[in-house]
Amino acid sequence: MQLTFRTITEQDIPVASELLLAAYGGPTSSLPRCLPLLPNDWLFALSNDKPIGMGGATHYGPFSFIGLMGVSPTAQRRGIGRAIMEELLRRIEAHGCPTVLLDASKDGARLYPRLGFVEDDGAMLLQRDNILEIMPPQNEAINQLQASDLPELVAFDAAYFGAARGHVLASYLADDPQRAFIARDPGGSITGFLIAQEDMLGPWMATNVEVAEQLLSRAQALPFAGAPRAIIPVSNEAGMRLLHRYGFREQRTLAHMRLGPSVPGRDRRHIYGQASFAIS
Repeated sequence: MQLTFRTITEQDIPVASELLLAAYGGPTSSLPRCLPLLPNDWLFALSNDKPIGMGGATHYGPFSFIGLMGVSPTAQRRGIGRAIMEELLRRIEAHGCPTVLLDASKDGARLYPRLGFVEDDGAMLLQRDNILEIMPPQNEAINQLQASDLPELVAFDAAYFGAARGHVLASYLADDPQRAFIARDPGGSITGFLIAQEDMLGPWMATNVEVAEQLLSRAQALPFAGAPRAIIPVSNEAGMRLLHRYGFREQRTLAHMRLGPSVPGRDRRHIYGQASFAIS
């Protein structure tokens, strides 16, 4: 099958959403968020000018994160997923990002090792199935996150995320500042933050589980569009225990995979909630 590739634009979102719905068997709302987060590469794979697959990469400098890889059910098992990945890897190399990260489905986890990826963690999706009123001791000052906090927050986040992602954090904060919280110790230093999306807890980072719990306790009082969810690294065992204690139950776990060297300074044990599977 002869394939060509085209950059996905904002006007393509309805077509891309239909393709992802068919590929995943369920809706995903991540693409409108991802497209403006430059630099990136979001691509359609075309056959006879018709989109039959897609995927994208967000470039953070020290690494790129690949997400929303999908192929139309009628075109699967024909090497299209591999072709999309190889095209993305060529573009990532051109951007100079030395490492590639992704969270892989079962099908992807079988394909990606052939391209050199290794599994070095997992990403677990949990969903709260009941509401527990647990009030941890308030040792930290928990306040609403302000735009003026962003420069300091970006530096705090980068120390664990492994890259500066101010544009990502600003995007989520702009959705609803009333749903974003920051923790500081008595000396005023940032110890954590949590941005609660309408259905997802994250991005969420903390120096330790006690801070993470205080942020969670504050956020769980918010209204959510259905049962709130969280994506947490399997390596964050304390975080998983925390979420289980607050009534969250595992839905599925994806393989967190890497191509290239480990990212200096990246420590997933301090990540309590990813923003999504699409952009980490």
